[in-house]
Amino acid sequence: MLRFKNINNVLSFYNIFIKLATQVYSQAKAINSSADFYFYGNWTDPRINDIWAKHLDAFNAAIALLPVPGKRIELPFTDGKLRIPAIFYGSGKKEARPTIILGNGYDGGQEEMLHVMGKAILERGMNVITYEGPGQPTVRRKQNLGFIHEWEKVVTPVVDYLLTHPEVDPKSIGLLGYSFGGMLAPRAAAFEHRLAPVFAVDDCQEAPFRRLFESHDATTLDSMTRQLLQNPLTPASMRWAIQQAPVFVGSAEDDIFFSGQAKLLVDSLGSKATFKSFGNFDGAGEHCQAGASVFLSQTALNWFAEIVGSHKEYSRHFEVEREL
Repeated sequence: MLRFKNINNVLSFYNIFIKLATQVYSQAKAINSSADFYFYGNWTDPRINDIWAKHLDAFNAAIALLPVPGKRIELPFTDGKLRIPAIFYGSGKKEARPTIILGNGYDGGQEEMLHVMGKAILERGMNVITYEGPGQPTVRRKQNLGFIHEWEKVVTPVVDYLLTHPEVDPKSIGLLGYSFGGMLAPRAAAFEHRLAPVFAVDDCQEAPFRRLFESHDATTLDSMTRQLLQNPLTPASMRWAIQQAPVFVGSAEDDIFFSGQAKLLVDSLGSKATFKSFGNFDGAGEHCQAGASVFLSQTALNWFAEIVGSHKEYSRHFEVEREL
């Protein structure tokens, strides 16, 4: 609920109506993107582009009203043939701050990520940048490009851009992959070594590993892991998942897409991973913690603050009372 701080102050009315306008535009964005979802089975229907354009217009109107307006940019792809759409949200602080790169999954746009975790990051005084690569909504529509596996070609230009900003701490740049992005982010991090922690929220792994994990055959699983590390043909992304740290891995109790796969990544990382199983008891058991983004943000961002050494300034703790 929006409240007037001082009914005798004209600025109080101005501020409250600006916030209301931002909310209305954000709602229009969400409604249009929800309608767009139902046309994914028929890309020849022109409405899939019309609805998406309305979604972008509403979102652009909303971020223009933020205390520090979001800045839309286009970044050059590694080989120069693609433009990477991105949005930078500055903290408004003069000194260098931690920054988190937010990437969505298979069918979600970058605009959604502001509400998933972007606002929570900004509230903690950090910077945010969102982006889209080949196969994701805007790139798919405007450049007719499908997914690629070399996701580092998308993330590296984003990191290059961030390093031009004086308000970005170059040693505290995190990368988050959401849903299917939970597989894309670790792949990018295998080649982009300027990143600090990586988040894989409801990631997905290879099917053979999943079957071994679910069979509880630890001996065979360990043997396959060792063989992968010794094989020079093993993709760098798989090596990174086994060898590197730190990584925050989130899983949902009732994930309908990637059930059990997050735990597989954790077992490969061992003590190098931080695993959080989000359950139904906390209202966070659905895929990507749908409906519980505040809880997801609190958990993941407190971990990030500890990793980058800014725990007191950028973390938040609050107690939640439960009736048992």
